[in-house]
Amino acid sequence: RRSQRAGATAQKALFSRFTSLGGSSSVASSHTLTGLGSRPVVGQTDAPSAMRASELGEESAVTALSPAVSAAIVADQSEKEGLEKLEKSPSTWVSLSGAKVVRPPPWVPAKGVVHFIGGAFVGAAPHWTYRRFLMSLAERGLWVIATPLSTSFDHQRLADEAATTFERAYSALTAGGMVDAKLPVYTIGHGMGALLAAQLGCGAADAKAPG
Repeated sequence: RRSQRAGATAQKALFSRFTSLGGSSSVASSHTLTGLGSRPVVGQTDAPSAMRASELGEESAVTALSPAVSAAIVADQSEKEGLEKLEKSPSTWVSLSGAKVVRPPPWVPAKGVVHFIGGAFVGAAPHWTYRRFLMSLAERGLWVIATPLSTSFDHQRLADEAATTFERAYSALTAGGMVDAKLPVYTIGHGMGALLAAQLGCGAADAKAPG
């Protein structure tokens, strides 16, 4: 009997200490008095923890985008940055939608747009290998959109890639109000780029690949 009374007294002491710390009687009776330690009570939710879980859920939902959506967001941001650089830095090469673009100096009126395609190997970096020639065109009032050329014997694919890259950069410039869509557009090429320029002039980018 004495041990039972001592146990009851100890439970009452623990109960009083718990409630004085802000605990509820229901939690105390199920946690401390039954000896379950800190195991959570069924049906009871920790509001701060639930809030943190909700915030983490929303964050994961935002970051867990599909690769296609993420790529589109990055491309859009890169396009905006490219247009801003072109506006602030004339006569400077800027990457835009996969192409290299240089604009005429502000004191020279725009006379047209040039789509340039370089030769095999050297055409991979046209803004360097053809720098002097292309800059001379820009100084004469021509916007230059140089599309990099990869190495391949599939001329149809190369023509499609060049046309797609040019159209994206050109559309970004016209949509941004930097280039007047009424300006004439010329295609200039060297080596393999000249072949592709001829194919594009014949509508190769619109033709379907055989079989």
